[in-house]
Amino acid sequence: MGKRIDIISDHVISALGCGLEENLNKLLNTQSGITIHTDGKYSENNLPLGSVSDEVLSQWIKDNELPAGYTRFELLCILSISEALKGTEVDIASKDTLLVLSTTKGNIDLINMAGMYHKLDLWY
Repeated sequence: MGKRIDIISDHVISALGCGLEENLNKLLNTQSGITIHTDGKYSENNLPLGSVSDEVLSQWIKDNELPAGYTRFELLCILSISEALKGTEVDIASKDTLLVLSTTKGNIDLINMAGMYHKLDLWY
């Protein structure tokens, strides 16, 4: 007989918000997480992007007293795993525990290498 698999928790972080319920509510209310970035951080041109706001991430770091030195991607992973495990009795050190982390964003650290942003020229 096969082993039993339990899905104990889940968590979603997106440009819409932090948590499954917040994301679902915003989708049901036809809200978008896409905003026009005009600060020149990623491109010389105005750029429509869906991204987790720096303010939300900074507040979470402050609230949880995380030390400096993590990349943006690492912070988002820590946030998502921490939120998913809240209220569970999961022992993440157990050999029977498996965490599945999935992202739709590739190469996120390329935009934050050594704290320097690389501007993207998407218009040739």
